[in-house]
Amino acid sequence: MDSLRDIGEQIAHTRSVRRLSVRRLAAEAGVSPSWLAALEKAEIAEPSLPRVVRVLNALNLDLRVRDYHGGIPDLDEMNEVNDRERAEIRAMRLTSGRSR
Repeated sequence: MDSLRDIGEQIAHTRSVRRLSVRRLAAEAGVSPSWLAALEKAEIAEPSLPRVVRVLNALNLDLRVRDYHGGIPDLDEMNEVNDRERAEIRAMRLTSGRSR
């Protein structure tokens, strides 16, 4: 994740895949639903890091600090994305009853 917009999009995506409402995730993370909705849309200029971490923890996501390569992903980063996408597809198949 490279920006607040990326973080918000990942939170919204994961919440949606797990079929959680904004209200429920907000309650689990101890933040207001309006704050969470604004975070997902990147409408908060400087969000509180402890709040962001609580939301990520509620979704079993983490926030990583890494070397910046000028926006060009290295092979490990590309593999992580592929692994994450495969896991999300498997999870969606399991929840829809179409596992292979």
